[in-house]
Amino acid sequence: MSFITIFTPERFLPPQGNYQIEITNKADIGNYQISLLGPNNKPTITVDSPAADLIWDGTSPVEISWTAEDMDDNADIDLYFDTDNTGNNGILITSGIKEEDAVSSYQWNIDQNIQSGAYYVYAKIDDGENAPLFAYSAGKIAIENPNAPAVPSNVVVTSKDGGLKLEWDENTEENLTGYRVYLSDNPGSGIFNYDFGVGMDTSYEIQGIVNGQDYEVAVSAVNSDGFESSLSVSQQATPNGTGVGGSPDLMVDTDNSSVTLNSDSEDVIMIQVRINNIGTYDSYSARVSCYYGEISEANFIGTQLVGQIDAGNYLDAEFEFDTGVLLSNPTSKGIFVNINEVVLPELETGNNLGIIKNALPKDKPCKARFMADPVSGFAPLTVTFDGSGSQGESFEWDYGDGSAKGTGKTPSHIYTSSGVYSASLTADDPANNCTDTRTVTITVISTAEVNQPPIAYAGPNQMIYESEMTAILDGSGSYDPNPGDIIAYRWNQTAGTAVELSDPTDVKPRFTVSNIAEESLEFELTVTDGVLEDKAKVMIIVKKLKEYHSGDYNPADHKISLSELLRVVQLYNSESYHCDSEGEDGYAVGNGDKNCMPHDSDYNPQDWSVSLSELLRFIQLYKSSEYQTDPNGEDGFSPIGK
Repeated sequence: MSFITIFTPERFLPPQGNYQIEITNKADIGNYQISLLGPNNKPTITVDSPAADLIWDGTSPVEISWTAEDMDDNADIDLYFDTDNTGNNGILITSGIKEEDAVSSYQWNIDQNIQSGAYYVYAKIDDGENAPLFAYSAGKIAIENPNAPAVPSNVVVTSKDGGLKLEWDENTEENLTGYRVYLSDNPGSGIFNYDFGVGMDTSYEIQGIVNGQDYEVAVSAVNSDGFESSLSVSQQATPNGTGVGGSPDLMVDTDNSSVTLNSDSEDVIMIQVRINNIGTYDSYSARVSCYYGEISEANFIGTQLVGQIDAGNYLDAEFEFDTGVLLSNPTSKGIFVNINEVVLPELETGNNLGIIKNALPKDKPCKARFMADPVSGFAPLTVTFDGSGSQGESFEWDYGDGSAKGTGKTPSHIYTSSGVYSASLTADDPANNCTDTRTVTITVISTAEVNQPPIAYAGPNQMIYESEMTAILDGSGSYDPNPGDIIAYRWNQTAGTAVELSDPTDVKPRFTVSNIAEESLEFELTVTDGVLEDKAKVMIIVKKLKEYHSGDYNPADHKISLSELLRVVQLYNSESYHCDSEGEDGYAVGNGDKNCMPHDSDYNPQDWSVSLSELLRFIQLYKSSEYQTDPNGEDGFSPIGK
């Protein structure tokens, strides 16, 4: 049997059509099999309906339809709704629709708990190979929730010097808890950049905005059940004073910022950035970004979201980076710091960029720094070494396999035998009596006929909420180091209340959690290639839904205040936190007792620290008018309202 493989790179793909392959020497090759290999095709999708704005009647399902294509038939489709038609931060409607099933519509039974408002629908198609593709509907769905309070009436807007004053009639609902005022600095866009909770007052003055600039404002009402009314008819207004208006004004205080070596490691540089608010109003939040040299992606060190800085006060932010960065950019003299995303917006942004003088020496006369690509693979393995960030008079490479030494900064080497090798670079500067060495591990895997066991991976630990929720086990990350495939999967439950798996031999079996109290379920995955096997375990943590997020405590009211946000920022800025019954929210920073449930902002994974993505999720709840318990939410909650 002869095998003929035709590989077509993406850039050489012929036009779509029918082609004929002619074999002219059949007598010479005998029986044959032809395989055509090409790149994974990118899926496409458009949302066809709603094509125009419509009003939900309060009971009937709304049809969502789309046109999707994936020539490889391996894409999934998820549907979401959102208040705008940009970005991809909406709320999930349904997920896991298979493109190859030829399903092109979905009947959306709108939940009675959805807030009043006008919503776009968007679809995400993802084949796991290409970047996910998003498509929005042209029309919006207007939803009036019967449980929401009435829209505030008789809203009057008065222009002030550097501000706008709004007044409206009092609502009559007995369960009313307050009002929210919305502000847009882009009138007509339909997007309100800022909103303010004003309690039960029926008037509010927005301060710190620009005279002569047009704004758009509206008001909503909120009740004790967590429902918010639709916005009042929006109105445009312009502050008409003669002053410049008030606003925060953040600047980098270069005189009180510093660049120092870490006292614990000479390879780490510490940067302290002082941010002063020299304006007349407090800033509620801002993003501080740090670069070694001029602002560019190549020079990026890091970024931080900082909390409130009162007018006339300051805040210190800290960054660190490896001294090897000095070598990759030897001409830079300073640390560039940029401030943006300031809330409320600044009138003066010319002082948002500061340059902190770097008085540290560039480094010792010689330095070994390099990267290897790849660091693992099948023999024979060609590895490219890049030591262009090193410095010295001479460079010697030891590949760790007994072969001849290499020279220069960018050699390559072929590892012919399997094994684990320590490849090292030594930079030498005899004139300055300096030698420096760095090492990296290279793993070469044999492709010989000796079979190696497959590698089982049962996926990351998961957390699900309350009864009747479906969990999916995922063993798709398992693999076989030898050419070939895993031929069998087997799941077994090893701890916790027994559940029934949809198919214990499936790669991704499902199960339903019913009437299970808070506990951890453990499952073991066994994979085999027909001869050898491997096992891995995963924990499924079942939690009861909570009415209030643990970050919502002062008071617990389904709304996140600025002080509650800053408390989570404090947990984020610390390396860890622990249980503390006397703490304001039941926790305290630092190491200590962990015999309690972790903070609700610590969920991916639960590791007694708050990551940046977990902090940004809490900021999303803070920016919404309220939040609600949601078993489909990534942390057990979801934002509601603007």
